[in-house]
Amino acid sequence: MLFQDINNFINENQSFLITSHIEPDGDAIGSELSMAIQLEKMSKRVFIINPEPVPKRYRFLRRWKDIEIKKPRQNIRIDASIFLDVGNTKRVSWIFDFVKKKGIPILNIDHHVSNSLYGDINYVDKEASSTSECIFDIFKALGIKLNGEICECIATGIITDTGRFSFKNTSEKTFRVCAELSCCGVDFSSLSNYIYNKRSIESIRLLSFVLSTIKVIEGIAFVQLTQRMIKESGAGEEESEGFVNYVLAIGDIKSAVFFREKSNGEIRVSLRSKDETINVNRIASIFNGGGHSQAAGFRSFKSMKELELEILIAFQNIETKRDCSY
Repeated sequence: MLFQDINNFINENQSFLITSHIEPDGDAIGSELSMAIQLEKMSKRVFIINPEPVPKRYRFLRRWKDIEIKKPRQNIRIDASIFLDVGNTKRVSWIFDFVKKKGIPILNIDHHVSNSLYGDINYVDKEASSTSECIFDIFKALGIKLNGEICECIATGIITDTGRFSFKNTSEKTFRVCAELSCCGVDFSSLSNYIYNKRSIESIRLLSFVLSTIKVIEGIAFVQLTQRMIKESGAGEEESEGFVNYVLAIGDIKSAVFFREKSNGEIRVSLRSKDETINVNRIASIFNGGGHSQAAGFRSFKSMKELELEILIAFQNIETKRDCSY
């Protein structure tokens, strides 16, 4: 029934706004482009509008320049919108307000356990590795034949959201999907090389600054990124994506916390866990954030020092509840 609702949503509308979250990652970009390319194949008009620019590491995708960060002109007709990989509407900045003010219906496609089901139609598969995998499932259910470019975009989303198939969200089904993508001509080795092995020297310098701030408290590793580090390294803010995963390589830690200072003073916090019994989504929800059980985040205007203390207390409380449940 849900697939039929999605099919009707697409067929009954002619022009679409597609969007994804702030700090777009490979899953955001990959799912957006794959959806946009397919809609255009169906002679639909498509506008991809994001709150923030495409990170450099995903600009190997041929259609990345189709993604804009400016508001659409007032006289442009938009019949419907598709929100991809957006767990809650705060993650799309002004775009949700724009859509609601215009009365534009929303198709919400996502895989986050914390998704708030804000769409007129909600396709949220919490078992999927990525929103890109959800897109694959939808296209397959609708009998859509995928071309090589769409498959490459979907593969980009899956590779990045599974950490090159190393995260717990990688399932047997994920590998089956990737086998089909490979049959369509996707070169996974080449894609991984583009995404992970084409960093600028400035981004590596920035990584060294971030890693120099490591401190471990009660099995939790904390690192931070400041505006000063960005200026001194010469890197772009978006080039810090994935830095938190380097910290998880420390053998004795259970979780990692990455503080990133924005130019407006906001602190964006990434939470990661390699202990399956520690659900960082629960911690993020305390601070009005969300995500997955082992990867989540939130935003705050408190200082890093304040946040560090509050996060430590949150971890301690979760540990206490876990111990009491045995």
